[in-house]
Amino acid sequence: MLRVQEDVASGLEPDWLTGPGSERLVTRISESLTRVAESRHIPVLPTLEQAGLLTAAEPEALLAGTTRSGKTLGVLICLLAAMDRPCSALLMVPALATSPAPALLRAWLQDTEARWEPRTGGTGCWRFRSGGTLAVSHRRAIPSAGYQVIALDDLVAFGEDDYRRLLALLTPRPGLIEAPLMRAASSADGSGRKWVAHHFGLDGRAASVPDRRVIVANYQTNPHVDSEGVRRALAGLPEPRRSQLLLGDWTAGDRGKQDEPPEALEHDGMSNGEAEEPVRLRALLGHADGREVWFDPYLPSRPLANCHVLATGETGSGKTQTVMALAAELRAKGVAPVMLDFSKDDYSGEWAVQQGLEVIDPSIGRRLPFNPLAAVPDPATGYVNGVHQIHRAVDIVKRVWRLGDQQAFRVREAAKAAYQQAGLPLEPYRPERPVAYPGLQEVVTRLDPDDPTRGRLSPLIDLDPFDQTAAGGVASLLMDGAVIRLTGLPGDEAKASVGEFLLLALYHEMRAHGHVLGLRWVLGLDEAHRVASSPFLEPMLRESRAFGLGVMLATQFPRDLSLIVKGCCATQLYFGQTQLEQIAEIQRAVHGETRGREASRLAQALRSLTPCHAVIHSRASWGLARVEPYYGRLVSQREGRARTWPARLG
Repeated sequence: MLRVQEDVASGLEPDWLTGPGSERLVTRISESLTRVAESRHIPVLPTLEQAGLLTAAEPEALLAGTTRSGKTLGVLICLLAAMDRPCSALLMVPALATSPAPALLRAWLQDTEARWEPRTGGTGCWRFRSGGTLAVSHRRAIPSAGYQVIALDDLVAFGEDDYRRLLALLTPRPGLIEAPLMRAASSADGSGRKWVAHHFGLDGRAASVPDRRVIVANYQTNPHVDSEGVRRALAGLPEPRRSQLLLGDWTAGDRGKQDEPPEALEHDGMSNGEAEEPVRLRALLGHADGREVWFDPYLPSRPLANCHVLATGETGSGKTQTVMALAAELRAKGVAPVMLDFSKDDYSGEWAVQQGLEVIDPSIGRRLPFNPLAAVPDPATGYVNGVHQIHRAVDIVKRVWRLGDQQAFRVREAAKAAYQQAGLPLEPYRPERPVAYPGLQEVVTRLDPDDPTRGRLSPLIDLDPFDQTAAGGVASLLMDGAVIRLTGLPGDEAKASVGEFLLLALYHEMRAHGHVLGLRWVLGLDEAHRVASSPFLEPMLRESRAFGLGVMLATQFPRDLSLIVKGCCATQLYFGQTQLEQIAEIQRAVHGETRGREASRLAQALRSLTPCHAVIHSRASWGLARVEPYYGRLVSQREGRARTWPARLG
């Protein structure tokens, strides 16, 4: 309620709060916010606009606004606020894999009594102690049951026929909900913009049917985002997308392709359980012999086995600039990057600002939003295994901090004791109530005060880099990407262990999302040697194509990584090397041997490379190219030089 009171006190009074009946509306807002504050399922307080959607009395209401204005949170709050009663609700998203709503919903509910019942194609239903049910589905799987509350995220991605079919599913429940509700959230950027604008009167004409409310939200009034960073990130978008996303202009682009019906457009393809082709994602690498060279994993004639990229080279050769450039181009096409910045601040400075990415820095109190000791439910069964999670976490600590067997045993037993004191069973079980897991600090403080293990682990424990109470968990990192700045952590062990814990958490989250067609995220691991020994790196590389993840590995020497890890990367860039043993490692990775004519030619090419020139190995062949660095692309953009994008890739 504080957030709403502060907004009103500051003079932020939209039309829907000052018009006729506003006194009754303020009363409803107050009552609804009290319910939200007392809800164990909603970990955030609504903004003024989200409260307007929650308290709207009209049968249909739309939270319309700019990007990053809290629209998705608004529809989730409306749905969960109804779960204190035995009613049926439905969340509809365009595609399960590309929408942040299902992952955010899971993060909010995973430590509550709500139980997830999976169904086919990644759909499912949350069941609450009150008797309420919240089904989750997508546009290609519209249910046929009746619901008292239906919410659609990203409404412009739906067709008007889809919306009317869902309206027909609204069913009153006598004595509980006499007037069922349809709630939606959307920006103006999407193929269904025209019908949504007409239906809700956003095109300057009156809506065709009354009893509809529109609440307008703006990223500048969202307290959870960096509004200036959002503005900078989107200021360079071409029209009409800039006006649609940054200004919330529903009339921009009235005569463009944006008005084509959804069926006429190429779908994004990053779906879960839907039979659709993946989008053609590609990024310019550089030039060779006057031709453009592209990272093109979905080339129809010769698709790559995966979207992983490996870049190796001595200091100053251009590998980091290459990773920055690829990640930036993929982000511009809707792929969320999660970049680990171990020591050089290449990503957490100007690059993060330019990409509009949040920088998470545990050394200054901006902690990572997960607990390494929290057991993760099996996505197939819903069961958790505390002992399994304890062993995985302690194995990371043992290996990175070079603990002996007895030291690791004592840490493991301390973790088990912390679990038991928290009332958590060690055997597999399905949580029936909110669960608060012990953190690393609590485990280490259980060790004997004279145990040298406490001193060994003190750099990790004193900084407390993990936020056990953060809403959203590691899924919040994947919603829009982030840069994880580990530069300020003391010592290589602290950086490596935090990096490995993050790999473990991302691996769990990736599996929880289910299979995905197309690339949804990229994980950037510069100075990849710091996590090369992680037991989760290899399975992540092997399995991640099915889960929509591409990994970008950059390291100084190719011998830092195993042949298996290198072999899992379908695109390999080898920058200049002068050390014979490193050149021999590249020969083995490319040709499988260090002798022969082709291997000798490769070695000669590696020794003669200048900065920003690389050997590119992909699709069982290799060639030389000049890679266009990130700073070079910035200069081209600032000087206004347009780049041509050919219809066919070279």
